[in-house]
Order: sequence, then C-alpha cells, then structure tokens
Amino acid sequence: MTETGTPETDADGETDRRSGVAGRSQSRSAPDGGSGLRSLDRGELVRYVQYGALAVLVLVVLVATANLYTSVSAAIDVWVSDRYRPLYHAAFNAVVLLVAASGVVAVLRRR
Repeated sequence: MTETGTPETDADGETDRRSGVAGRSQSRSAPDGGSGLRSLDRGELVRYVQYGALAVLVLVVLVATANLYTSVSAAIDVWVSDRYRPLYHAAFNAVVLLVAASGVVAVLRRR
C-alpha cells in the first residue's frame, strides 16, 4: 500500500485486493477450476492435432516402407537368376541406405 492507503499496482496493472500487495492476485483460481492444469487455446489444440496426425502418418510410412522392401526383395528372388541375386540385393540395399541417409542429412540441416 502507498502512504495514502490505496493498494499499489504492478506493471500489469494488477493488485491483490485482499492484501494490497502489488503483483498477481493470490485469490484468483486457476482458469481450469483450480486443478493446476491450464486450458489449451485454439492454436495449441490445432498444433497438437497436427502432431498426432503426423505421428500416425509416420507410422503408416514405416509400415509401407517395410512392405515395399520385402516386396522388392521377393520380386528380385522371382525375376533374377540365382547367380545375380546377391548383386541386385546389394544394389537395392545401397539405394535404400542412400535414401535414408539423405533424409537424415536433410532433417539435420533444417535444425
């Protein structure tokens, strides 16, 4: 309180009306009813939904990639003679490794 007996206000213009101490009022309850959890605004909710969708899509991509890998390996086994299968498998694995490495490099460069 000031010498005149009026409560002081802080930089935000808020005053604790009970004690007259400047700062955040301790008499206010949390916006969620006092449980200590804060509510999400629309932007945060949209962002979390996008993260969830991204996680689901990444899982789908991983499953599809594994299926593609096994299918291409099976196609190599069917269409390529026994003599050249190791070469085709090595070439295919090298391509998969190069694509994965380029993806990792692209992600790390963005950071």
